[in-house]
Amino acid sequence: MDQPDAKPAHRKGLSKSLVLAALSGATAVSLALPTLAQAQPSPSPEPPPPPAGNTFLEGPPPPPPAPGGAGPGAR
Repeated sequence: MDQPDAKPAHRKGLSKSLVLAALSGATAVSLALPTLAQAQPSPSPEPPPPPAGNTFLEGPPPPPPAPGGAGPGAR
């Protein structure tokens, strides 16, 4: 009386197919990444327009405070 084995035979082609799938996936990624790395960046936004009117007629900026001068916490 012939009975089938309780433990099925090892699939010999499984490891080879997994290796080929991993290799093809790695190849696809390595081919896609250089094109992404060389992509042109998006253009920067335009700077805001200058203020209206002549800003030179407003006068020079105020002088800086003297060093060591009396501040809010000086005694």
